[in-house]
Amino acid sequence: RQGTFDGRNCVYGSDFVGGNNPLRVNLTIPFISGVHIFEDKLFVGQSIDNRAPGVAVPQDGQGPTLTIQAGNTLAWTDAADYLLINRGSRIIANGSPTAPITFTGFTDAVTGTAGPEDVQLWGGVVINGNGITNNCTDQQRTDGTCAVVSEGQPTFYGGNNNAESSGEMRYVVIKHAGFEVATDDELNGLTLNAVGAGTVLDHVQVYSTYDDGFEWFGGAASISNAIAVYVKDDSLDFSDGYIGTVDTALAI
Repeated sequence: RQGTFDGRNCVYGSDFVGGNNPLRVNLTIPFISGVHIFEDKLFVGQSIDNRAPGVAVPQDGQGPTLTIQAGNTLAWTDAADYLLINRGSRIIANGSPTAPITFTGFTDAVTGTAGPEDVQLWGGVVINGNGITNNCTDQQRTDGTCAVVSEGQPTFYGGNNNAESSGEMRYVVIKHAGFEVATDDELNGLTLNAVGAGTVLDHVQVYSTYDDGFEWFGGAASISNAIAVYVKDDSLDFSDGYIGTVDTALAI
């Protein structure tokens, strides 16, 4: 499966990847000077419902890895679409100070018609991990049946591994996110659902987000050099037994 390149931008339809068609193999998004445009959700790995005993969930990189080369811009055409990394999968998005990686909406990246404080142009970035959340019991964690339903399209997170790595995000900008996918259910700029401490988050900025900028639901993923600008709700929010750290943050 391939996207379509028009000489400047790459466009990916739902036949490439979508909410009901998750990425099941490793994928590298190469650098282009234009924009990688997604017309559906970009879900990496499968969401496994393990609320019944005996169901195996991918762990610590057993699922596919999405690698995004520095300097790229990814944009979504539909407000309800977003980027999701499922349990056991990883994102490798290592930008640089001169070549950050940007996630945003179509009208910001392509048509240039978005206002500086516009929100809800698309969903945002969600990472589901196998870390510890106090929405599961000790017995559920021991039995491997911890499965908390995520915000957005129902997917599952949680487990018993607070050391897991869901990948790396360095010098990343997340803009104009926070679509209300259901009544009173808005996504955040970056949602970290029971994400483990092995995940690297450094120099990540959320800009003009409808709900929270960064939100942790349990887990132990730490972040350094976090920036939250024009966030409509909490710049940094955490609950459900989160035990990571935030080292240097700027909120405007």
